[in-house]
Amino acid sequence: MIEHVGIRSRSLVVGVLVWLNSAGLTWSADSYQQQVQPFFNQFCHSCHNSRETRGELDLSRYRVSGDVTRAFRRFSHVIEFIRNAEMPPSDASKQPTPEQRTAVVRALKAILAEEAKKHAGDPGTVLPRRLSNTEYDLSVRDLTGVDIQPTKTFPADPAAGEGFDNTGEALAMSPSLLKKYLGAAQQVSEHLVLKPNGVVFAPFPVTSYNERKKLTEQAIIDFYERNHVEVLDYLTAAWRYRHRDSSERNLTIHQWAKQNGLSPKYLALVWKTLNEAKSGTGHLKQVGEVWATIPPPRPGDKRPDALLELHRLIEFCRRNLCHREEGLIRSNAGNWPISHLDFRAKTAAVRDQFD
Repeated sequence: MIEHVGIRSRSLVVGVLVWLNSAGLTWSADSYQQQVQPFFNQFCHSCHNSRETRGELDLSRYRVSGDVTRAFRRFSHVIEFIRNAEMPPSDASKQPTPEQRTAVVRALKAILAEEAKKHAGDPGTVLPRRLSNTEYDLSVRDLTGVDIQPTKTFPADPAAGEGFDNTGEALAMSPSLLKKYLGAAQQVSEHLVLKPNGVVFAPFPVTSYNERKKLTEQAIIDFYERNHVEVLDYLTAAWRYRHRDSSERNLTIHQWAKQNGLSPKYLALVWKTLNEAKSGTGHLKQVGEVWATIPPPRPGDKRPDALLELHRLIEFCRRNLCHREEGLIRSNAGNWPISHLDFRAKTAAVRDQFD
C-alpha cells in the first residue's frame, strides 16, 4: 500500500514539472541577489550597513527584489546616484568600473520596471476628501438652480505638493471648517421657499413675509415680460385678415397668424372679439363701432388712423376699467392679506364700471 502511494506521489511531482516546463516557466535565482547585491557588498556596505547608515540608508536590509520594489522611490534615487558616479563617493577606496555601474543600474531599473508593470493603471490609495470650495458652490447651484455661493467666507483651499487643490492630502476637514459648513447649510436653507406643489430656491434669503411676497410678485412680472403681447400687432393682423385678397380667402385665422409670426390662439380670440364687439354693451360696443369704421388698406398705407385710434381706445379701457388697487403691504397695518382679499372682491364687483 505504501509503495503504491509513493509511486503516485512521484508521478504527481513529475507531472507538475512537465506542466511547468510546457508553460514556459523556469526556476531562476532572484535578480537582486544575483546582479545587485554583489555590487552593494563590494562597494557600498562599508558605509551603508546596520551599524553605519550614511544618508540614513541601510542596504543590508534589502535581500530580495521584493524589498527593492517596496522602497521604490528610495531606489529611484539610488539609481541616479550610481549612474552619476556620486555613489560610491570619489574618495572611496574601491571604485566600480563604468561597465559595473551600467550593469547594476540596468538590473535595478529592470526590477522597478517589472513592479511598475504589475500596477499599471492603479492610482494607489485614494484618500477620502471633502469638496473644494468651487466644487461645493457649483454643487449647490446645480441642486438649487441659484448661484448662492455659500463658501464666500471659507478660507482658500490649500494646494498639495503637486499644486492641485482637489487632492485628499490638501482637502482635510478641521473643526473650524466644519462650523463653516454648518453655517453654509443654514445660508442655503434661508433661500428655501415652500410652495403648494413643492419647494423652490430664491436668489436672495427669504425669511419674512415681505421677502416671500417680493419673490412671488417678481415671478409674475417675469412671466408677463417673457410673454409680452403687442396688441397693435394683433389688431393690424386682424384688420389685414378682414381685407385679405381673394387668393387668400381660403386661409383660416390660425393659418394667417402663423404666416405673420403671431399666436394663432390669441389672434383667433382677438378676431372673434372684434367681430362680436358691436353687439355688446359699454366699452365693448365702443370698440366694435371703431372697428367697423376702419377702411381697407391702400397702397403704401401701413396703419390707418382709425386703427391707431382703436388701439388707443383699448389701452384706455385697460387702464380705467377697474379701481386702482392699493398695495398689499400697508404701513402700520401688519402683513396679513385678509383685508386685501376683501378689497379685491369689492373691486371685482364693479369691474365693468369706469372711474
